[in-house]
Amino acid sequence: DEPTSTPTAAPTNGPTSTPTNMPFSLQQVKVAFKVDSGKTQTFSAVCGSTDGFAVSGGYEADDDLPILASEPISNGWQVTLSNQTKTKKAVTVYVNCLSGYAGKIQTASIEQIVDGKSIAALKLGCQTAGSVISGGYDISKAPNLQVLESRLVGSEWVLLALNQGRGKQTINAYAQCLVGANNLPSLSPATKSVVIPAGKSQLVELSCNTPTFSGGYKTPNGLVVTASRPTTLGWSFEVLNR
Repeated sequence: DEPTSTPTAAPTNGPTSTPTNMPFSLQQVKVAFKVDSGKTQTFSAVCGSTDGFAVSGGYEADDDLPILASEPISNGWQVTLSNQTKTKKAVTVYVNCLSGYAGKIQTASIEQIVDGKSIAALKLGCQTAGSVISGGYDISKAPNLQVLESRLVGSEWVLLALNQGRGKQTINAYAQCLVGANNLPSLSPATKSVVIPAGKSQLVELSCNTPTFSGGYKTPNGLVVTASRPTTLGWSFEVLNR
């Protein structure tokens, strides 16, 4: 584990963007919710009938809310959180909606069992011709799992899951694929590494200066990503070093 008495580096990877000459446009939809005290709840944001395809999504939550799932649903994005405090907590769910694309969106998924006191690496690609554009996960039935990495690496969405318990735990992982058209975007990642002092929370912002499809991160154990969301031309993270 990372020592809490010293600053901890939090490398991030993302966002991924399209060149400005591509005939695409992205629209962000966000919906604010309250998580009831003592409950685990799921909330979603969806693309409207004229907004296009849901290609990625994210969240922004109060610091003490564990994120149990951030994953694609039918033309939208959903987030599951657990609120074990005595008051209601705020969360905002985001979805990136893509219009002007002639193909379609397909979701690749895998389920993997993670042995106790171990780390599992998951890699998802598009089985048909296409491009991985984003990814997500669901550990809502695995209380001892922590997702240390969720990002685009090459042509795959990569996740790293740490099981801190002794029993086996299950993670479900997802990748969104753009398929079925010749005008697939050319993706290039932007990266940034930051140092977060112990006991502090820090905003990490990345910009591509073009429409940005998705964002991802890689962190050591001990950091909590309390926000991962699209911005106008980039991606934003809020990271807490407990």
